[in-house]
Amino acid sequence: MSKKKGPRAPVDVAEYLDETIGVRTTSRGESGMQCVCECPFCGKDRKLYVHRETGLFICYSCGEGGGLTALVMAVEGCTGREARRILADAAGSRVAASLSKIRKAAGRRVAPATPATPPAEPQGAALPAEFLPIWDPDLGWRKVEYLEKRRIKYRTAMAMRLGVCIAGQYGGRLIFPIIEDGVVRSFAGRAMGGWEPKYQHPAADGKSSLLYGLDLVAGPEDVIVVEGPTDVLSMYQKRLPACALLGKRGTMAQAGKLHRRGARRVTLLLDGNAGADVLKTAAIFSETMEVLVAQLPGKLDPDEAPREVIMEALDRARPPSTLEMKVARRTL
Repeated sequence: MSKKKGPRAPVDVAEYLDETIGVRTTSRGESGMQCVCECPFCGKDRKLYVHRETGLFICYSCGEGGGLTALVMAVEGCTGREARRILADAAGSRVAASLSKIRKAAGRRVAPATPATPPAEPQGAALPAEFLPIWDPDLGWRKVEYLEKRRIKYRTAMAMRLGVCIAGQYGGRLIFPIIEDGVVRSFAGRAMGGWEPKYQHPAADGKSSLLYGLDLVAGPEDVIVVEGPTDVLSMYQKRLPACALLGKRGTMAQAGKLHRRGARRVTLLLDGNAGADVLKTAAIFSETMEVLVAQLPGKLDPDEAPREVIMEALDRARPPSTLEMKVARRTL
């Protein structure tokens, strides 16, 4: 830990850690007392050291480190905005209460990021019976080779509550819980091999009205929309929050949901081979919001392109022409 002490945390750090990931022991460092815990990033036990007064942390296994907000994001599986809101509420009240009490008072329904068992109801009702969370102690993170090949980090998998099914109807698939307001509404299953169909959804899950990653973008007036869940994960790691259509083409129900949550302008950043579906989605979404279309070079997808390439594409985003929209509406 750094010798330099930061500002005192607005919450009781030791109490919070004990209620969430558990405090294995304590250690006295040069800057003060530290809580020793299991790391929420790499899962290694007794490797995370957290300063009891400031919340500054470091893992001596994976090297992750930072301030209290980043730690809350990892532990809670929430966005930075949600973590900052929790801490701001605690600081404003000037009460060093545990975050669990604050969440209860605010009516939050965010599952801990590192439970020892699969998520409890109501989440379980929306997931396959064979669902195993990424953080399952019997499965382990490093056995999910598909995510490693996709360069999806452990922290991202935890934040988005990913899981797998080894057997059953969705066997051999990575499971993406579809979360709205912190509650799992449904899921998408993605084959971890070359078998078809690539994506599989419950038969009657109302997919046409769902958006993967909706909670990541709810609130801001400008929203980035991509095609699939892996695009959302990759964009999340590039610090470019986005939500996904869960299909090639958007719907009026999805457009209405985004608009009701504050979106006024949508930038479509769909896969390089999306073709006419981009303009069809633009035509549908333009009924309620301003729409821009961003084009990545070649056939790059958002999960393949570097951040700087995506930023350049977003800077060049343009509204579809009148002729393009007219043609698209004819084919809806």
